[in-house]
Amino acid sequence: MTHLRPLALMAASSLGFAFMTVIVKLLSADLSAFWLVVIRTGFTSLVFMLALMAQGQKFIPKTGTAVLVIRGLAGFGGISCLFYGATHLPLAIATLLNWSAIVFVLMFSALFLNERVEKSSLLWIGLAALGLMLLISPNLNKSSSEAGSQLSLLAVAIGVLGAIFSAMATTAVRAASFRFSAELIIFYFSALAFILALPLAFLEARPGHVVSVIFSSPLQLGLVLALGAFGTLAQYAMTRGYALVSAGIGSSMGLLTAAFSALLGWWFFDERLSGLQWIGVFTLSVAVFLIGFQRGPRRSRKGRALAQTSEIS
Repeated sequence: MTHLRPLALMAASSLGFAFMTVIVKLLSADLSAFWLVVIRTGFTSLVFMLALMAQGQKFIPKTGTAVLVIRGLAGFGGISCLFYGATHLPLAIATLLNWSAIVFVLMFSALFLNERVEKSSLLWIGLAALGLMLLISPNLNKSSSEAGSQLSLLAVAIGVLGAIFSAMATTAVRAASFRFSAELIIFYFSALAFILALPLAFLEARPGHVVSVIFSSPLQLGLVLALGAFGTLAQYAMTRGYALVSAGIGSSMGLLTAAFSALLGWWFFDERLSGLQWIGVFTLSVAVFLIGFQRGPRRSRKGRALAQTSEIS
């Protein structure tokens, strides 16, 4: 049963992240993306700061902090792009773009973790590119009768950028998991993201306005607390899961987030895609699945040793 544990963790993470994006979309009418990042990462920072204190762990390790900082910076970029995409794109597409990070994970894992990549993966990367083109097909065909299916190309571009950041974060998590606890890895991500997002959030709205929005109704307060709770639990499950599986398999399991998000987007927001876009979703999903599960990036002994004894820079 132990081999099912990482898969169960990744599945739980996917469901948690899907509900998190639903809440982000519900709150986006009153709060900007950066304030949502502040709320999400502030909640997580507090939880894991208390956890580290209870365990007696040091906040600043003697060595290896660079990989934790890289994970935090990349995580900030990834979550900011995801929250922007969730407010400007159908949830299924926003999350699928974010989890297509496996394409970039392959490159980063080969460069930094010395993981061997199958040559056939190039074919699946091409298939992923085709799927992305199909997703934006209504934008390329302006005469399409399904105008409601047209996407913001800026939001799509930010979603792809978020995938690059997520790939960097995933690679850093894989390296850091050999040396640090899940609690410390998550704390560095959330604390750095909170610090970076806060001044940007201040530029968009004053704290007084945000507080009045949060406490405007019990439902609004409940949604804010749920955002922090779902995000924190999903983050913990994902970090624990990545410590037990390859980066490729872990990212492929993230496709469940897109599936859950598609169902929740339809249920809560009546989100509908065109026929070509559904083909694009299927094509991109198949490509990501095949990249992760054909054999998975294999870590050499040298790569494992590098992850255990050196910093990624």
